[in-house]
Amino acid sequence: MGVNERKQKEKEELKNKIREAAIELFLNDGVENVTIRKIADKIEYAPATIYLYYKDKTDILMDLHKVGFNILIKYLNAVIIKNTDDILSQMKKRAIAYIDFAIDNPEYYHLIFIMSYKQKGLSSPDEWVEGRVAYDSMRTNIAKCIELGIIKSDNIEEITFANWSFLHGLASLISSQSGGPVKIEDKKIFAGKAITFFYSNFNSN
Repeated sequence: MGVNERKQKEKEELKNKIREAAIELFLNDGVENVTIRKIADKIEYAPATIYLYYKDKTDILMDLHKVGFNILIKYLNAVIIKNTDDILSQMKKRAIAYIDFAIDNPEYYHLIFIMSYKQKGLSSPDEWVEGRVAYDSMRTNIAKCIELGIIKSDNIEEITFANWSFLHGLASLISSQSGGPVKIEDKKIFAGKAITFFYSNFNSN
């Protein structure tokens, strides 16, 4: 590894340390109570070091959003079925991928989906460009199901939101509370069964 490559690697490692410290503090203390100095103290660096990577706290927050959504998009893209008309199978796989993301990355899931944009000091959810990409991919699948008659409705927006609400509720309960009063031995198996049940109620005739 050359000198430039090693320096780049060290920079990326430090940036990841900043991200890890920031997301932990944001979730535990609330965004409004976190300062650049607090983040710097946690990783044992001077605040000036963080300013080499980010202009302010909001810049760090937006970077975490981008990273989190891009991880989610990778999960969703990994299960795309090419050259198939089985859109319902596609939806099930992507639903499971969404839950897998929440279980594997609970901190990112909580930050981008459970904390409100006001809690994070953002002026509007429209700032979440990557989130729109993930949502639109779900909407596209819903539109295809309506077109094929799998879903008996002509309201794409309502059905897409209902579908996401189901997945969000399942992901939130399983990833952060382990199901509450429901005994869950294997989160991913449990989620898979719930998703199969949910989509089995779609009318494919």
